[in-house]
Amino acid sequence: MEIKCYSLSTPLKKRLGKLIKLLRQFYFDEARKENGNEQNPYTKLNFCKDICHYHTLTKLENEYVREDYVYHQLLDRLDLRFQVREEVHDANMVVVRKLAFQYLDSLEYFEDKYQEEIYINLLEVKNDCLASLHLEVLNFSYEVFYKFQINKNLISKFEKLLDVFDDIFRGIIYLTIGYSYYRQIELKTAEKYYLKAIEIFQTYKLSIGLIYFPLVNLYIEMKNYYDALQICNVLEEYYIKTSNRNRLLIVYLCLIDYYLFINSLEFARKYTDELEVLLNPNDHYYMWILNCKWGNYELRNYREQQALVYYKKAYSICENKDRKLMIINRILICLSLLKAPIEELNDYLNEGYNYYLYASDLEKKFFTYFINKINNRPQYYKYVHESILPQIKDQIKYNVITLFFYRDMYIK
Repeated sequence: MEIKCYSLSTPLKKRLGKLIKLLRQFYFDEARKENGNEQNPYTKLNFCKDICHYHTLTKLENEYVREDYVYHQLLDRLDLRFQVREEVHDANMVVVRKLAFQYLDSLEYFEDKYQEEIYINLLEVKNDCLASLHLEVLNFSYEVFYKFQINKNLISKFEKLLDVFDDIFRGIIYLTIGYSYYRQIELKTAEKYYLKAIEIFQTYKLSIGLIYFPLVNLYIEMKNYYDALQICNVLEEYYIKTSNRNRLLIVYLCLIDYYLFINSLEFARKYTDELEVLLNPNDHYYMWILNCKWGNYELRNYREQQALVYYKKAYSICENKDRKLMIINRILICLSLLKAPIEELNDYLNEGYNYYLYASDLEKKFFTYFINKINNRPQYYKYVHESILPQIKDQIKYNVITLFFYRDMYIK
């Protein structure tokens, strides 16, 4: 494709220069992992070769330069295009920003909308690298929230490019990265990104239903019930008022978790009943979580047989590949404590191999323990003490699992 040298205003040059700098640095870091600094096409000298002087690139990346053609050729080297007039770019950005707010509105209600519109707009603005990059953020966020697909390379890329984006898109990036870490059970890191997103969203006066929904599940997982309960009470009222069924179900699941944790069965059953009234037959996502919460409660109270029933039901209906191994690990805990036949343990061990790659690092470690233990490999003692216990022993949410390891290893 022939590159046309479109005229660029100074503000646009500064923005494109920032994009060139940050993306070049991102690709430089990626290439260095493979080849070191030698043969790296993204060093300053290699990158600007046959286009401009090294010092011209430095000035372009930090300020701006007069020559428009330099921007277009450097963008081409990054496989990007800015082949539109500036007024067309401005119109593209109006459409993209509008779509961002529509996407956030759908996210508040957890409605699966706008993916097709994102794809269509990506095709329409393919020659406007700034607009298309903003749309890629929406697509990245959609894949994480609705398909549970976590792309670590995209997380690194968008975090590196943060300064290129409009504020509302920075908020979406922080929110999406936070949720990615939440899915990987890296809860402190998730909280850091969530709070950055909330700070940005508050400046836009977005609804409390959008701003605070990420913190509910997070604080429940962290066993920070003081903050979780306050947010739940506010959001329960808000979601009822706005008829937001999907988010209300999440709030009820969080309240069930809390009341089970404090052994308040009356309220736990009350919210379980409220949740089941709202459920549709195909609401498998909420049902497997509900069964896991009751399974956790039974396991905490040393009723492994009852816990096993809940976990098996959760496993049978869970469609989230990144959560299947977690449920299998809980089933293996119950079966181990119940002294189940080795054949049954091996059946679930074989199931677990199918989901190993999708799981969090910690769940992979739990599963590795069972591989070693069930196959009578003596290193499982050392593995638990060196690789697992230091990570979980001081966390309330893993107290039952910590106790299990001691029971399973030392009580015959």
